[in-house]
Amino acid sequence: MNRMLFVVLLSMTSLLYADPQPFKNLTGDVPVNDVQQGVIQLPLILWGGDLPFLIANGGVNTKPDSIYGKMGLKIKITHGDDPVQQVKEYLSGKSPFLRMTMRMAGLASELLNNDLKTKPIMVLQQTFSAGDHIVFREDESNLENGKVKKPTQLDGLKGTKGCLQAEGPHVDLLEDSLKAAGLTWDDVEIVWVKNITGENGPAEKMRNDPSIKWACVVTPDMIGLCTDLKSVGTGGEGTVKGARVINSTSTMTRSIVDGIFSRADFFKSNRAEIEKITAGYFKACETLLEAKKKYNDGQGSSPEYLSYLKMMQDFY
Repeated sequence: MNRMLFVVLLSMTSLLYADPQPFKNLTGDVPVNDVQQGVIQLPLILWGGDLPFLIANGGVNTKPDSIYGKMGLKIKITHGDDPVQQVKEYLSGKSPFLRMTMRMAGLASELLNNDLKTKPIMVLQQTFSAGDHIVFREDESNLENGKVKKPTQLDGLKGTKGCLQAEGPHVDLLEDSLKAAGLTWDDVEIVWVKNITGENGPAEKMRNDPSIKWACVVTPDMIGLCTDLKSVGTGGEGTVKGARVINSTSTMTRSIVDGIFSRADFFKSNRAEIEKITAGYFKACETLLEAKKKYNDGQGSSPEYLSYLKMMQDFY
């Protein structure tokens, strides 16, 4: 029996946040075409919860002996960390899928719902993020011997300048953090950057621009800025002096909801394939967890688990 496919028709609402331009201004005029036949293109973003897709596929292109290969699927996995490019390829029919958070999809909702063919249907809710963070730069006056004298709470964001990826997943975390502090997007000044990490990413912007008080970053960049969830950056070894985590999805555990969204026309005509893709994802999750248990129990002696980590490292 096939696994039950959990389908949610996404009710889209746009966030009232500090980047007021319509999504169409970012994509330009993109004609809505039918989804291309043949190999299915599936975008992934920089998130560990996407690794099972690579495992199920045997890599970027489907291998015959992989989970998806044995299901008769042919999938090409692509990089989806550019939300605007994702939407372009979705509308043009190059890919039937969006890999976004709920709020990322909401930001493009007006454009996505312009045509009945491209109305997004959430076909898989993969994970809740536990690896995204707001790193805040403490003032020198609030530091003593490398430690914070008085912890700054989320309301300390008020009147400050911060940085995050435009249209990216950290919109979710910042939205919830502002609400938790009783603030709105009007209470902060946003510097938008194109990338989620690396060059022209939030961490680099914070590191190079002292006026940036905080940045929304992924775990590797958080480690680079302040070492770990509880430490304060010293300014040495690439860290930022006074930088520390003031909020994280490791504690705000339901802030970022990761999912796969299908075009309505593709869902209607390819439901069997979508069921296979979701079932294969779950099977790969089981495979990954089994390999991780062997790795932990064997004190690092699981070639399968190491090969999966290498697969992800190579992709990103």
